[in-house]
Order: sequence, then C-alpha cells, then structure tokens
Amino acid sequence: MTNIKIQHSTLRAISRFLKILADSDTISVQEMNEININLKHLREKGSLAPVVPNRLIDRKELCSILSLSLSNLKRLEKSGEINIPILRIGSTLRYRLHDVYRFVEELHD
Repeated sequence: MTNIKIQHSTLRAISRFLKILADSDTISVQEMNEININLKHLREKGSLAPVVPNRLIDRKELCSILSLSLSNLKRLEKSGEINIPILRIGSTLRYRLHDVYRFVEELHD
C-alpha cells in the first residue's frame, strides 16, 4: 500500500461537505466531528485516531494517566490548563476516557 499524504485543501473540502450533511441532519454533529478528527489524525500522523473504550474514570485514574498528583490536577483544572469535560454523577466527578485521550493527543500536536 502506498503512503499518500492528504493535502490540507482536501481535508477542508471534505470538512465543508460533512458540515452540509450535518446541517441537513443526514449525519449527526458527533459523526461529523469524529470523521474530522480521524481525517486530521490521518493527515498529520498517517493513521486513524486510536480507538479508546467509551468508559468513565475517576480523578484517581485520571491522575495516574496524566502522572499528576490530585492537588496538581485540581490546580491545573482551576487555571484552565486542563480542560477535560467533567461529568458530575451525584457527588462524584467522572471523566470520559475518550476525552482524556483526546486531551493528551492535543498536547502532543
């Protein structure tokens, strides 16, 4: 299989077409976003974005993934340096693993 580089103009054209499909409710906005993420990843890294299980994690697991202490995590969240969406379930805080991996991927870009 030949490795072909996707041009930025091709990516923009496909994104515009996907927006038209989403605006007409042919595809969902989430589908459009996921396709755009994969196309961008394909263009920049030469492969599709990794598949991440869709599960919730707690702060302890997030700290482990990011190699941070809980106090540093709280400080970085408060300052806006870590902007992973937080889900409140009762009195507990949870994070989507998918959002965490997306955040980490954006750090490396």
